Amino acid sequence: MKTSTDRILTTHTGSLPRPPALRELLVAKDRGEPYDAAALARLMRMMWISDAVHDDYARRGRQRAAQFSWSRAARETWAVHLRACKGVKRIASS
Repeated sequence: MKTSTDRILTTHTGSLPRPPALRELLVAKDRGEPYDAAALARLMRMMWISDAVHDDYARRGRQRAAQFSWSRAARETWAVHLRACKGVKRIASS
C-alpha cells in the first residue's frame, strides 16, 4: 500500500475509520435516504482543513494498513480455493 503526504478525501465506504456522524451521513447518502447535506459538507471541510484531524486519520490509516500484507492475502485466498475445491473430482484433459 502506498502512503501519501497529500490529503485525499473520499466519500466511498472503505477500511479507514470515520467519525460516527460522518459515517451515518455517508451511509444515508449512499442509500439514497434523506441526509443533512450542510452537516456532511461541514464534517468533510473540517477533515480537510484541520491539521489535527488530518494527522489523526493519517496515523490511524497507517495503523490499519499495517494489519494487511500480500503474503497473508495470498495464504487466505489459497485456503479459500482449497476449501472450495474439496471433494471436487478432477476432470482429465483430452
